[in-house]
Amino acid sequence: MTRNIDAMGRVTVSIRGAEPRHTLILIDGQPVMGDFAKYSGAGDELQRIGTENVARIEIIRGAASAKYGADAIGGVVNVITKEAAKKPGLQLNLEGRRTKGDSDVFPYANFFLRADSGQQGKFRIAAYGGRRDILPVYGEKGTTLSDGSAIRNALRFYGDIKNIGMTAAYDITKNHSLSFSLDRVSEEMNRYVKHSNSFFEPQQHFKCDVDRDNYRISYEGRGGASDWNVSLDYAKMHEDDITLTSYVANRTYMGTNILDYVDNVDHRQLSLKASANTQLNDNHLLSYGVGFTQEKGEGSRLKNAPNTYTRAIDPWAYDKNLWTKKGDTSPQSKAHDHAMMRNDAGVPKYDNEYEWYGHKDANGKNLVPQFTYEEFLKYGYQHPDTPADVAARRAAFGNALRADPANSYLSSLVLSPEMAVNYYYNPEASRKYTGHTMNWQGKAFKDEYYARQNQQTIGTAEIKKQYVFVQDTWQVNDRTLLSPILRVDNSNLFGTHMTFNIGGKSNRRFKANVGTGYTEPGMGELYYNWEMYAGAPITDDRARLGRYWVGNSDLSPEKSVNFDIGLEAESKDGRDSFRIDAFHNRIRNYMTTYFTGYLMDFHPEADEEKTRLLLPPDMIYSFKNIGRAEITGLEAEYNHRFDRHWSTKVGYTYLHAINKSDPTMPRRLLDRPQHKIDLGVTYEKAGWRATLWGELLPQYARQQQRREQRQLSR
Repeated sequence: MTRNIDAMGRVTVSIRGAEPRHTLILIDGQPVMGDFAKYSGAGDELQRIGTENVARIEIIRGAASAKYGADAIGGVVNVITKEAAKKPGLQLNLEGRRTKGDSDVFPYANFFLRADSGQQGKFRIAAYGGRRDILPVYGEKGTTLSDGSAIRNALRFYGDIKNIGMTAAYDITKNHSLSFSLDRVSEEMNRYVKHSNSFFEPQQHFKCDVDRDNYRISYEGRGGASDWNVSLDYAKMHEDDITLTSYVANRTYMGTNILDYVDNVDHRQLSLKASANTQLNDNHLLSYGVGFTQEKGEGSRLKNAPNTYTRAIDPWAYDKNLWTKKGDTSPQSKAHDHAMMRNDAGVPKYDNEYEWYGHKDANGKNLVPQFTYEEFLKYGYQHPDTPADVAARRAAFGNALRADPANSYLSSLVLSPEMAVNYYYNPEASRKYTGHTMNWQGKAFKDEYYARQNQQTIGTAEIKKQYVFVQDTWQVNDRTLLSPILRVDNSNLFGTHMTFNIGGKSNRRFKANVGTGYTEPGMGELYYNWEMYAGAPITDDRARLGRYWVGNSDLSPEKSVNFDIGLEAESKDGRDSFRIDAFHNRIRNYMTTYFTGYLMDFHPEADEEKTRLLLPPDMIYSFKNIGRAEITGLEAEYNHRFDRHWSTKVGYTYLHAINKSDPTMPRRLLDRPQHKIDLGVTYEKAGWRATLWGELLPQYARQQQRREQRQLSR
């Protein structure tokens, strides 16, 4: 298993070279609910769980969709949390970190407290709470604001994560019990960035506030040759992401910020499942179950969803330190609901012409004046170097404005058609000095633009799934065990899929598995229309392009066929053991991200020489199925115990992960180390355990370095 951190600081987990989205992350057997998109997997959600509350972690290598459903092409990580203990107890954990120059004794600290009531008749309960600080990681160089304040650039979000929850159990009888749990996690994260010392570049303040709630009630029972479990889970997450800019140091309640961007996420999931095991005879244990899941998503990232609506936002609700111009009643806000259209390739494009002029014909095509805004910015209303044909169109447009009866008041004040054009393209000044605007076809310039200020388009989506599975654990003889599984899943978006797995063990030394798996796209991959981050200047003469994501509603689920064989052995004295596994995974409809070749430019009026570096566009990325991919590999592990305290582990993984069908994409799948070496040393004594471990990825590191050099050369 490989753990990585991507460019956005998110933790990803990969098993046997599969994508992070191919590793199913479970907490107490329930899939965790993360962001709308599945592409980066749900490994980052494990960061919200303190190890103090974890009983154990189960890892399943290889395709497991037949048992666990979608998203288990690569494997499964199941985190089992601690139940309410039968004995009373109190657990307190305190950690602190201090570095040179810190003003506080422990500016970064972790705290966890748990109390167990123990068995009180038929009831027991445990309550817990904690707070963890996420440390900042700063860039090597700092920058200066326009007021001379020095700041340090944060490379990732930092802040604190607060957690509170409880778990309880009630024993109805000896064979029947109920359990309850609830958990709430609140995050307040920040990041300050300024790339240059330029007076024209403001400081960016990124804020991310997230609330997560999880509730569960379950019933367990047994009788005769059977046992069963029924559980109801409900999870919800609300996230507010905002971007503030300021040209001076952060001063609370002094009105120094501008609200640049607002993004909201509301994600909910309801799950009901029931399973049972029945011992048919000495050789067959039958397991079976059914389940239902309803996932709902709502937010400004899902503007391509089947259903959308528009809502107004109050800038003061997101920041109390906004700057208000003298004489204005509203704070400075750039939050804007951009009108969108599709270009000839079907890729979203900012419909600036509609926001400027406000008119479309019967076919949905924008109506544009004879003399456009771009021409006005270039030639003004009376520039002496205006080409004759452009000047003629400018005069014709001005005469049309003056001839419109709706403009009669201003027409009586305007002495030339060129002045009429000037009044039209400067509506704020016209309104300020005359109380009127020069309108074209009944609308003032940018009427639609201003109507969309402090507005959001919100998309809503829903995915419903049902499943049924059956498994037979068959003891063929005293040396051989077989476990065939069959599962059928149905989704309202992707129809019905059947998966199977047949696994076997011989004398607990040789094992083999063959099975199928599949992964469905998430709401993000299907419906995104979202600016992940905007472009920004890096230096006085360089800018970084932003990144804009567009979903693809034509995506198909990924499907896989997986084979693996393995051998395990240990020495007679138990001090040495090893395992070796070979695996092969064929994936159809393999999903990847790609640059569409188009840019999202929210400032098409920007002057290429003067303001373009301050307002760079975004690169538009999307998702697509590339056809087939194959992942073949070998895993080997050796363990040795020196004595009762010291032990060591050495592991090696070889991966051959290739794109088999799309010539426009790289042959080798990206971000896959071909060779990986794991080393670990463990010391145990009197219940204490300490482990030092590391990974060596020599070829992978060189590949990453070459890729970064190629990107810089572009």
